[in-house]
Amino acid sequence: MNTQPEQLKHLGFFAIFKESYKIIVSKWRYIFSKIFLALIFPFCLLMLADMLISSHLQGRIIDNSINLDEMDSNNRYYNPMKREVALHSTLLGVFTLLYFLVGLLVLNLFAITAVSYAVACVYASKDTNFKQVIRVVPKAWKKLVLTYLWNLFLQLVFVAVFVALVVLCLVIGIRAKQIVLAIVIGVIVVILFIVGMIYFNVMWGMASVVSVLEECRGPRAFKRSGELMKGKKKLNIGVYMVFLVLLVVIQGGYWVLAGLFNSSLPIVVYVIVAIVFFLLLLGLVMLGLVVQTVLYLVCKSYHNESIDKASLGDQLDSYLSSYGRLGGAKDVQLGEV
Repeated sequence: MNTQPEQLKHLGFFAIFKESYKIIVSKWRYIFSKIFLALIFPFCLLMLADMLISSHLQGRIIDNSINLDEMDSNNRYYNPMKREVALHSTLLGVFTLLYFLVGLLVLNLFAITAVSYAVACVYASKDTNFKQVIRVVPKAWKKLVLTYLWNLFLQLVFVAVFVALVVLCLVIGIRAKQIVLAIVIGVIVVILFIVGMIYFNVMWGMASVVSVLEECRGPRAFKRSGELMKGKKKLNIGVYMVFLVLLVVIQGGYWVLAGLFNSSLPIVVYVIVAIVFFLLLLGLVMLGLVVQTVLYLVCKSYHNESIDKASLGDQLDSYLSSYGRLGGAKDVQLGEV
């Protein structure tokens, strides 16, 4: 990998993917392979397990709820079925909470932290190993959690505003007897909502790396990510859309497969196809996390911010200082890795 600082700002859409792939298969691949097995593999496994379990429980809840609506309350099966709905609803809530806490809040953020730090080490030509990366993860993760929670808060507020606007459009349309106009306005609001959610997620991708590699967190990290993306918004959105489409295809295919689990589909075929979807998801998540950090460095270079080995190395060493392992940053320009 021979990318110089002045060249990073000129990396285009395809070049970013190529650069990210070269990082993964470079001489540092042993670190990325361990991050992959320790964090990304269990996260993706938990993600697909949550989809399978949620799909099954939701199906049972919907079927039983429909049966309850059509059943007389004096029927001897009514109360047992009602208890079953309550049980499945509770299990669904527990599994969803576990996925959020263990999957999203821990494994996902740990993976983002580890990959961002490892990629930064690659560009700083800083000697490191998997154990050192793992020691750094908890300290950087604390900042990332605050940014993630701020992201959730912003999205919840955005969703609440969206729901309020949709309801308002329907109420005004019904009272004014202008249903068609209300529907048109509602469609426009939905389109704006989708665009807004995409932009929030693009901002989160940049803010997550900022939280790991800079002294920013929460609202400051989002403000910083907005500043970095100026002039590169189309590139960031384009890259995000590629991963979003691929993720939807993989998850959608797996969701359909999960729905066929109890069908006449041979179990061998089901297992093989499930493994294929799982491997595709693993590769997508691994590449996506590396691309996030490369995009961050591209944006920094575009704004002529220093990304030489010395400045980047100082930031990385700040994490190790708490363990008494301050490293010596190399006062040379970013060169070959």
